[in-house]
Amino acid sequence: MFKRIDITTRHLSDGTHLKIPVFTFTGTSKHAPSVYIQAGIHGAEMQGYAVIISLIQHFLKELMH
Repeated sequence: MFKRIDITTRHLSDGTHLKIPVFTFTGTSKHAPSVYIQAGIHGAEMQGYAVIISLIQHFLKELMH
């Protein structure tokens, strides 16, 4: 199962909502380990986002099998 939620962190004066996307993948085994993955600690470090996008694509492909 795959789920995405957006957590609103702040509201700007122009009404824009700043949000953090949270993706959750649930496998078939309740005994499988869990992991927390985060990117964007430093905004200019874009490679972390690329790795997470690749992981999400891999997880979605595996969930489809």
